[in-house]
Amino acid sequence: MANHQLHPLEVNSLTSEPFLRLRNHKNIILTPPRAEDSTVPLYCRYASHTSPILGRIDMISKEHANAWYEKVKTQSDESIAILEAAREVPGPIIVGSCPVRAIRELKDDGTDVYLGDIGIVKVFNGKLLAPPNEANDAEKIAQYLEINNALPLGDEAIVWSIGGTIHF
Repeated sequence: MANHQLHPLEVNSLTSEPFLRLRNHKNIILTPPRAEDSTVPLYCRYASHTSPILGRIDMISKEHANAWYEKVKTQSDESIAILEAAREVPGPIIVGSCPVRAIRELKDDGTDVYLGDIGIVKVFNGKLLAPPNEANDAEKIAQYLEINNALPLGDEAIVWSIGGTIHF
């Protein structure tokens, strides 16, 4: 029986892996992170004079890639476990993180290629929450972060951040 808590995710019939298919790009899906994702070179963008938008592109170390993978995999697994445990709960529940974030392209032969990652999390840079006249006040920034982090899941006042990586 399908778990309604996973909606709008689909479930791969061969692997039992949940995934989200993009509506207008049916060959692009979001899945939970996989171990092999941490072996793909990760790139990080730093501010630089080379490009005001992208900056300089540097590779992230293997250690940082593994640490990142462990973090996002744990978050994804926890969300999926909560959704599975709530299978019998009649109404939809809200979890603390998105269970799918790895961007993949489906190939005609059924395989997929890892393209990158997209994460949606509560803002962790307090300067983004503070008004410009308080953006350099560490105490005020900490207060704004504390308020945002204390908001319960589902609260419309939460400020979210979207970020990720694309692999070349």
